[in-house]
Amino acid sequence: MTTAIAAVAYEPHGPFTVEPIEVDVPRAGELRVRIAGVGLCHTDIQKIGGR
Repeated sequence: MTTAIAAVAYEPHGPFTVEPIEVDVPRAGELRVRIAGVGLCHTDIQKIGGR
């Protein structure tokens, strides 16, 4: 297993928290992708119910 930091929402449209998670190894037919960077607009956060 690998650990990662993720924005986690426990209910639809609910607030999210940033916390460590455990990611299983890829299963047959799956692959793991490393994300080097992301962009997020404040309006995106409003749409998903974040802070």
